[in-house]
Amino acid sequence: MKDTESIPDPSLFLSMRALDYTLPSALADIIDNSITADAKNVDIFFDSENDEPYIAILDDGNGMNHEELKSAMKLGGKSPLFHRPEDELGRFGLGLKTASLSQARTLTVLSKENEQYLAMQWDLDHLASTGSWKLQELDEKEIKELPVFVELEKLNTGTLVLWRNLDNLGYGSANFSESLDAELAKAKEHISLVFHRFLNGDQGISKLNICINYSPITGADPFLPKSKRTDRGPEQKILVGTHFITVQAFTLPYSNQMSQSEREVASVAGGLRESQGFYVYRANRLITWGTWFKLTPTKELGKLSRVKVDVPNSMDHLWKLTVTKTRVIPPLEIREALKKLTENFTVQSKKVFKHKGEVLVSSEDGLKPWEVTKDRDDSLIIKINRGYPLLDSFTDGLDKDQLIQLSAILTAVEIGLPKEALYLELTKDQSKFASPDVTSSLVISLFDLWKSHNSTFENETDFIDKMLAISPFDTLKSERTSLINQLSSEGA
Repeated sequence: MKDTESIPDPSLFLSMRALDYTLPSALADIIDNSITADAKNVDIFFDSENDEPYIAILDDGNGMNHEELKSAMKLGGKSPLFHRPEDELGRFGLGLKTASLSQARTLTVLSKENEQYLAMQWDLDHLASTGSWKLQELDEKEIKELPVFVELEKLNTGTLVLWRNLDNLGYGSANFSESLDAELAKAKEHISLVFHRFLNGDQGISKLNICINYSPITGADPFLPKSKRTDRGPEQKILVGTHFITVQAFTLPYSNQMSQSEREVASVAGGLRESQGFYVYRANRLITWGTWFKLTPTKELGKLSRVKVDVPNSMDHLWKLTVTKTRVIPPLEIREALKKLTENFTVQSKKVFKHKGEVLVSSEDGLKPWEVTKDRDDSLIIKINRGYPLLDSFTDGLDKDQLIQLSAILTAVEIGLPKEALYLELTKDQSKFASPDVTSSLVISLFDLWKSHNSTFENETDFIDKMLAISPFDTLKSERTSLINQLSSEGA
């Protein structure tokens, strides 16, 4: 037997462009490298109006010599099994190349060290025309003509990552400029969240400044730690092999106790309900958020609950970190440990959600459709109980956009409640509400619900018993046997 070298075709780069990068996640991958290079400042520049539009990421970190730059441009420059410092954000040795070429056809990396400039470039069109792995090295004249070179020139050391020929960002389309502006606005929000510990200079972390076209990005901490109403649980450590992961539960304030800016920060996954769950950090960088990893269902009453999970990069192989660093899958032993803790994590959220003031009309653990409370400033709050079982089972089948629409409708109904008219009528000596045949209306509603939900219950008896346990159907308890018989006879 003998070994035969098999060099992959340069078209491999084209295949790797199919990785699930977005512009925000691609930029985050480049910023990872800047943090590893001990950068204190990262500037993102873009120009969509230029004859040759570009995106450039400039940092003031450690520059690279010739061998280091050549290694950085190599696919798989460092094995994922290689021992890495605990604060290193790299993993596969692919991020610089795959992230960049997922957005552009030309990647140029220019580095400055000891007053020396070095630049190398991958150009997909050049690879296609030569049919070989030709990494281009730029000369002094070409380097000085690069966009943003003058900014690197001001630094003692640093690296400039330049993306040109932005085909996957829609270059050439009629609305390219507007589209790129919108994508970079999303990137700003993404960076603000993913790197919030660095941007805020949290304890033990060197502060990092990030700007987009000179506009600073501020860190968005999804746990609202500065709010006096945020409840922090104790830190807990889970031993897996020879390594620990750190877990800490937080309960956010009720939404009407948050400022507008706090609500925006807290709604990182589209809304408070969708943003509950685990927030997994790797070397202080947020990887994934707003998921319970299917260990518990996403419920309205748990929407204030968030759990911070810190994982060392030495456990990457166990967590199955993706190349794009946008998703992790917890290993079985960690899932089992987290599952035991999950129920406790949401208890405080339920308490805050249900007892946000003096309770005048209780939701009785979610069994009543309305909840009336008096806030600390003596304001009366009348709300539809989002934890009402019928509403809860209905929302479980809705997608994100439908949930947002339903929430908006419910809020409009709550706000539109004619409180003044109700107050005026209720203060009259002989005031009373016209009441239709309530029993008949409830029975009709029961029959309609049975027709649309009967597959989710064991039988007619199971359905009736569960419905009679919640308000206002509990007023029909005396009709239990008759209702079961009517449903059974209809089914027959």
